[in-house]
Amino acid sequence: MLNDNKNVDLQEDISTMILAVAMQRGAEKSTCPSEIARLLFPDDWRKHMKDVVNLRWRYNRPVKN
Repeated sequence: MLNDNKNVDLQEDISTMILAVAMQRGAEKSTCPSEIARLLFPDDWRKHMKDVVNLRWRYNRPVKN
């Protein structure tokens, strides 16, 4: 159960950072998953790349006009 809670916390942290960076930049700009990983995990960002990439797809949707 403890590992599940850590995983949920990690996903929430990553999701929050993805959305914060996206909102700061606006709809016309993009972010790189490695940028998000580096912001959250500066010392071991490569270890978390898979987590960031997997969550990024939740927010990668076409904008309808």
